Amino acid sequence: MEKYDAIIVGAGISGIIAALNLKKKNKNILIIDKNNNIGGVSKNIIKGRFNFQNPVLELYLNKENDYSKDIEYKEVLELFHLVSKDTDIVVPYGKDKFINKMEDLVPGCSEVLNNFFDLVLECKEAYQYIVDNISNIDYEDVMNRYPNFSKVASLSVKEGFDLLDIPQDIQNILSTYWYLLGSSINNLNFIDYSIILLNAITYGLKVPKWSSYEVALSLVQEYLELGGILKLNSEVKNIIVEDNKVKGIELVAGEYYYTDNLLYDGSMDTLYSILINKDDIPKEVLKNINSRKIGGKLFTVHLGLNRSIEDLGLKEYMTFIYHSLNSSIEEEKQSNIAWGDLVVVIPNVVNKNASPKGTSIISLNTIYFNDIFSEYTDKDNYYRDIDEITSRLIEVFQKSLHISITEYIEEIEVVTPIDNALITNSLEGSSFGFKLEDRDNMLPRLLNIENEQYIKGLYIVNGFDGDFYSYGSNIYSGYFNSKKVGDSNE
Repeated sequence: MEKYDAIIVGAGISGIIAALNLKKKNKNILIIDKNNNIGGVSKNIIKGRFNFQNPVLELYLNKENDYSKDIEYKEVLELFHLVSKDTDIVVPYGKDKFINKMEDLVPGCSEVLNNFFDLVLECKEAYQYIVDNISNIDYEDVMNRYPNFSKVASLSVKEGFDLLDIPQDIQNILSTYWYLLGSSINNLNFIDYSIILLNAITYGLKVPKWSSYEVALSLVQEYLELGGILKLNSEVKNIIVEDNKVKGIELVAGEYYYTDNLLYDGSMDTLYSILINKDDIPKEVLKNINSRKIGGKLFTVHLGLNRSIEDLGLKEYMTFIYHSLNSSIEEEKQSNIAWGDLVVVIPNVVNKNASPKGTSIISLNTIYFNDIFSEYTDKDNYYRDIDEITSRLIEVFQKSLHISITEYIEEIEVVTPIDNALITNSLEGSSFGFKLEDRDNMLPRLLNIENEQYIKGLYIVNGFDGDFYSYGSNIYSGYFNSKKVGDSNE
């Protein structure tokens, strides 16, 4: 009977990262996936002469966080482009460049921004201290080392900005990333958000030159070269749990594989309603899941254009388009299926080979925070509304950037939350995990991380592990949880 150091169920980006990290430690690892390909939602959609792929919405990496030796990264020249009714600004990265840009916008704001960065850096160091000592935190030492950390730990983003007297025009720009984190700045935690913002401003946006699928493929290739085992077309029937401990898996085909550590990159609904016997599920698991809200649901319109980005005058990799800069209003309005807040990603900016010469790809992404697609039972209404949303997003993009692209559209491909749910069986088709808001933010989740491992040896490695949120966090989730497995084995 062969026993693995760890089995990874699901060959999505989180699962692959986890497997590769463990394989680098010379562990005996098996990846299992029911599909005939890897990558989860990181799939290729070939339409005509265009290869559409899920865009990388956010990923900042310093040199210490490169997960594979083979992946080529491209440094994006600007942090983001922000467009709203009365705002059109390209925001640079680098602390000094950022402050100088804000000083041009609101003269005299430099001192306030330097105070903000100093405070967030202290909070980041405190956060790292907690991570490094998660099993034995000396809270008195935390307060002595980082006195300002406890003063702002419970504040919302808005409360933190106001406490520091940051001018409203600067707050509007600092708040841009709320959309990717799925909650207004009145609900997001100040420390969570500000650390993410500090990292982005400090390191900038660094994205793979390849698509998300090509990244997954490269990681798997490295994993296989190290001797890792990958089994596709292998559906798990049952996760074996005895005395509240993982023991292995049973496949639909009747095969058994054994391990004390299982890292699961898949749907929480499938995990707890199908794969684990209900008698083996602690009551606390379902209570915890039911107490949390599902995060953002991504709706993407891929456009293949028969003009290059140079022809169209498009220069920014990522553009945020909001009807207003009030995140509370926008979060509520996004319940309207055709409201049209957008994150625009243009892969040709970082990869000239993203599409054939003389062409370009534009991905229009809108994020829904309610399960507004669950009501569809009539496919005619569904496709009618999909067409309406698609037309609306193209209209918003053109009006906001004062550009006309309709006549150049050669191919269109739409990916909805329902499509994502069919691929991954994820709750409500969410691509982001559990929503961050109020007291259910990253710090409480981190402090409670050991208590939330209800079944010994079972680790969730994606946005639904409870501790992380969004694309970049999906990657870190795989790395972080595999590190816990590696440490526990050693």
